[in-house]
Amino acid sequence: MRIDNLTQNLIASAQAQQVQAEDDTFKTRLEAAMSEKDKDKLRTVCQDFESVFLNMMLQSMRNTVPKSEFLGQDKGREMFEGLLDQELTKDMAKTGGVGLADMLFKQLTINQNKPISDTK
Repeated sequence: MRIDNLTQNLIASAQAQQVQAEDDTFKTRLEAAMSEKDKDKLRTVCQDFESVFLNMMLQSMRNTVPKSEFLGQDKGREMFEGLLDQELTKDMAKTGGVGLADMLFKQLTINQNKPISDTK
């Protein structure tokens, strides 16, 4: 039982570090796309943002489902499901998802053409 707690703490720490790294990467990629006025890069960043949002939503939904002892639960299965969710949400965002990437892209391209003082 003590090892399970340690494993859970390590997984939670790794996930927190991954989220922080994704936030930093997203911010720098967004700033680069906006300053370069590169619409392809901006669209990709918006799709990545939607992918992260959908992944968080999918994880929250998965956490509401009661665990069954029929197939068993172990750390390997949880890791596989997490990786599967990441890939599913990337594909969902690229094919339109819930439309968040498109709305974000439209709003950012509108703001891209305005002077900084007008965006407040």
